[in-house]
Amino acid sequence: MTVPENLLQFRRAVEQDPGRIELADNRPQVGYFCPLVPLEMIHAAGYNPVRIFRFDNAVTKAESQLPSYCCHLVRGGLEAGLSGRLAGLHGLVFGHTCDSMQNVADIWPRAVSMPHNAVVRLPTRADSASARDYLVVALARFRDELGAWSGLPLTNYHLQESLELYAELRRHLRRLYQLNAEHPGALPAEEFLLASLAAFRLPPDVWLNLIQPVLAFLETAEPDTGRIPLFLAGNLGDDPDFYRMLDEANAAVADDDLCTGRRAFDFETPDRRDPLEAMAEAFMHRPLCPCKHTGLDPAELLLDKVRRSGAKGVVFLIQKYCEPHFFEYPEQANALKNAGLPHLLLETSRPGQSIQQVRIRLEAFLEMLE
Repeated sequence: MTVPENLLQFRRAVEQDPGRIELADNRPQVGYFCPLVPLEMIHAAGYNPVRIFRFDNAVTKAESQLPSYCCHLVRGGLEAGLSGRLAGLHGLVFGHTCDSMQNVADIWPRAVSMPHNAVVRLPTRADSASARDYLVVALARFRDELGAWSGLPLTNYHLQESLELYAELRRHLRRLYQLNAEHPGALPAEEFLLASLAAFRLPPDVWLNLIQPVLAFLETAEPDTGRIPLFLAGNLGDDPDFYRMLDEANAAVADDDLCTGRRAFDFETPDRRDPLEAMAEAFMHRPLCPCKHTGLDPAELLLDKVRRSGAKGVVFLIQKYCEPHFFEYPEQANALKNAGLPHLLLETSRPGQSIQQVRIRLEAFLEMLE
C-alpha cells in the first residue's frame, strides 16, 4: 500500500462523524473528549475509543443548554449529540477537567439519548501520593462501570494487553513527530495532522499497521531546509485549514504542546503488577493541561520545550473562552518575550472564524521571523 492511500484512510477516519467510522471487526465505539480519559480501559472492555473534535456545525439546539461563553468543543459537541451526529456510539466518557466539561457531563445524560455515559473523576492535583491513591480508586470504579456496560468483567489480563498496545501506539506517534521535525516539508502539514489525529479515531492495531509505510517514507525523504520551524502551543490543533496554511506559507511544525498533539501521548506507563497503579503513576508524570496542578512552572516548561524544538517562533492555538489556558497564557507569553522568542496568539472558534484573517496574521508573523 502506498503512502497516499494510507493518508486517505487517516483523512476518512478524522472527517467521519464519531460512531460512523467503519471498523473491520465491528467493535462497538465509545466516544471521549479529553485525552486524559484512560483509553486502555475502554479498549480492554471490548470497545474502540473514538476521540471527539472538529465540529464545524453552528450551535442552535445546544443554545438552550449551555451559555455562549463555553468553548466550541463543549457547545459543538453537545450540538452534535442533540443533532444525531454521534449516533452509533455505544457510550460517552467524560474526564473531570474544566468547569465547562464538567457541566456538559451533567447535562448530557438528560439531553442526549445514548446507551451509556460515564465520568472519570480525575484528581485536580498531580503532585502528591494521595492524588495517586485517589486515582487508583477512581479507575477501579470506572473499570467496574465498563464491565457493567459490556456484561463482562474487565480483567487485569485484558487490561495489560491494552496497556502494551497503547504504549506501542504512543512510541510510534513520538517517532512520527521526530521524523516530521527532522524532515520538514516531506509530509504536508495537513497530512501530518490527519495521521496523528487518526491514532485516536482508528483502533490502535489498525493505525499501527497504516503508519508503518508513512514512517518508512519519512525516514528516507529529503527535508526542505528552507521552511520556517514553528512550535504550536495551546489546546486544540485540529483544523486542517490552519495546517494547510502552514504549508502555503513555507512553515513547518517543529513540535507542539497541544491536547491534540504531544500532550496526548508523550509519556510512558510504568511496569507494575497492578495495571491500575501503573496507569495512576503514568497520570502523575504525563504532560497535563492547565486544568490540573503539577507544582511545576508552566512558563518554564513551555520555554524548555520550545528551545529543544529549535523553533523560531511560537503560535498559540487557544479555543475562545478556554479560561484554564488563558490563565496561563500571560506568564508563558512573558517568558517567551524575555527569552527573545516571538509568538502569535490565535483565538480559535468554529464556526465563524475568519480563515483569511488568520492567514494574514500568520503570514505577517512569518515575515517577521524571516
